[in-house]
Amino acid sequence: MATIKKLELKTTFDSSKKEDFELEGNSLCMFGPQNSFRKSVSALIRNIHFDNAVLLLILVSTVLLCMEMPLADPKGEYVRVLGICDKVTTFLFILECVVKVVTYGYACNGKNSYMNSSWNIMDFIIVFFSIFDLLPTG
Repeated sequence: MATIKKLELKTTFDSSKKEDFELEGNSLCMFGPQNSFRKSVSALIRNIHFDNAVLLLILVSTVLLCMEMPLADPKGEYVRVLGICDKVTTFLFILECVVKVVTYGYACNGKNSYMNSSWNIMDFIIVFFSIFDLLPTG
């Protein structure tokens, strides 16, 4: 019984924080490992609620994408509201990307760099093309 209790104690963890990692190098050539802004942003990213908020944002974005109707009046209220929602979600995804780059560094900050994760590379590509989608056409 005591062995089981020891096992339970070893497997419990604080659900409000993810694993700690050491900040390495200078992020974006201006935020060192001891920079207070970088430390604050790092604490935000390590919070488990950050990942939950990003997942919720992905869900909302997916639902909004499903709500688009190609035959809807381009000058109608429905299309206008969806466009505003698209801009808001794109801005929040850009903010997520920037916050992660400030924390992890872009590419040359060791093993924790933003571009060392395939999920972050995919995220960056999506954000990059979303910015182009927001640019005015014509």
